[in-house]
Amino acid sequence: MAAHASQLCPVQDPSALLKFFFALYVHWLSRSTRIEPITILSPEESTAVTDVPGMARAWDAARDTADLFPVLNPARPMVNAAHTVGRSGLQLFYKELRRAHLLLQDSSATANTPPYQQLWRPYNLLQEYRYFVGVHIASVHESPTTCESILNAWKGFIESKLRIFIYALEGMAEVRPFPQPVADKPNTAVVEQGITLLQSSRAFFFGVRRGDTEVKRSIFAGAIKEFEFAVEEGTAPRHGFVRDVAAMRGPWFSFFSKDEAAAPGSALYALQVACAEAMSDEL
Repeated sequence: MAAHASQLCPVQDPSALLKFFFALYVHWLSRSTRIEPITILSPEESTAVTDVPGMARAWDAARDTADLFPVLNPARPMVNAAHTVGRSGLQLFYKELRRAHLLLQDSSATANTPPYQQLWRPYNLLQEYRYFVGVHIASVHESPTTCESILNAWKGFIESKLRIFIYALEGMAEVRPFPQPVADKPNTAVVEQGITLLQSSRAFFFGVRRGDTEVKRSIFAGAIKEFEFAVEEGTAPRHGFVRDVAAMRGPWFSFFSKDEAAAPGSALYALQVACAEAMSDEL
């Protein structure tokens, strides 16, 4: 996207290019027509890119009509690098682009003035959302090193399936993920069958809302079942990911409001700590 903006506005002034970037894509996403693909290739070059045997199929406007935000990779195969963007993600992306565009309209802004400082401020999920859904996983093992290795593998697999969960949640509410996994509980020792094991856990949090109405956990039951099925299907032997059921625990799910008491060890407490750490990074 940055390369495409640079093609259209070949200037040396970084400030002018930054302003143009946000103005361009606010306009791009504001049009009533279907979003055209973003590409740095000329029409002739785009037409010349064909499918390569054994590789993913190149993006096709007629076939890939379900893609909401086509950003085409110029390398072969020319696939949509943003094919995972869903309805809520696109809405939030547009909102952030528009926020930045309006901040940069101040002609007196410089790199040291408040508009630019606001542009780089981290986003605090707790400020905008009242209700949250959490996906929790854990690993257990006698060895701390092995426990961490197992958790990383399990976390990577779960992350690969979160897109399915987000799409399912979007059928019920507006969704915004916290941008990274959270250590929702400290590492603890657990005793199972007389053996002391180390347990390490992670959580993925999502802000959810339906306008100004109250949100209840029950509306997400279908999304949870769909995600559980995706995890179960993905760990079937024919799909290649080998799950150690004894060591890879979860996923479990939480639903909570920021109005609840944030007791240490709770999902809300973990999210509060993660948001506070993210906001402190700007200092």
